[in-house]
Amino acid sequence: MVQPIDKRLDMVLTVATPINSYILSTIVKDNAVPINVFMNHGEIQVTFFLDNISANERALFASFDPIIVGNVMEITERIDSAVIRSIAENSQLVPTLADGEVYVKGKNIFLSFRFHSSDLLNVGKLIRKIVSLNDQLEEIQMNKSKGIVEVLNQISRRIPLSAVTFSFTKSGTQEFIAEWKAKSKDPLEGIMYSLQDTSEIKKYDFSKGPTSTLIESVYKDHIPLASYIELHENDRLRGIVHIPSCLLKSFLVRMYESLENQNDFRLDSIDDYRESQTKLSEFHII
Repeated sequence: MVQPIDKRLDMVLTVATPINSYILSTIVKDNAVPINVFMNHGEIQVTFFLDNISANERALFASFDPIIVGNVMEITERIDSAVIRSIAENSQLVPTLADGEVYVKGKNIFLSFRFHSSDLLNVGKLIRKIVSLNDQLEEIQMNKSKGIVEVLNQISRRIPLSAVTFSFTKSGTQEFIAEWKAKSKDPLEGIMYSLQDTSEIKKYDFSKGPTSTLIESVYKDHIPLASYIELHENDRLRGIVHIPSCLLKSFLVRMYESLENQNDFRLDSIDDYRESQTKLSEFHII
């Protein structure tokens, strides 16, 4: 399902900026830690998802009012970053801007965004706003994108990913692929890719679709997804979601709460991530 749109957004913008984080300076993990970055009432928030937490860690972060889900501790911390704020407040300048990677390395936070080359002028405007800030910028790069499949591969090398596929019957017969833009100021904004015309990429409004409650629930609880993609084919919707494995249960609970009553709803598979899952041919329409 992913490969037909793999390199449709053919450019990538990557930014790295240092953040002053008590949690980041305190946690000691051998593996990468899943995080989510979002704006909340004008403040920048970073949620860290720590799995297999120890008793000492529970006590250490108790003042942050953590949420415990099984073996996962969710801790949210407010940070200050003019770079991240500028990106969040000006992302609407680039209509095709979609999520790439978000991760922490050392004391820096790395954010990458895929976009279409037709938006190069608009990305230039966004970069101008970023570099004009009186704030430290460790890295900024803009080059050809290796595609969303390679983004998923890179994420899976740092953090174990799970893939969930589901489907249900819907109204309408229009065929297209929709991708959710989790970092957008509009929580229900996405991108629509035509299956007939590879050059056609436009805005998609998930609020008008049957999965809006699921999208809203994931956004509200700040669950970081590696990707969320829907295939709309004739009268059936098929979704594939890539998510950090430690958060699989949290996502499944929200999926059932939101979609179980959809007509002929089916949970088709739950599996560890592998690149072969990204092929549209698995869904028998090519």
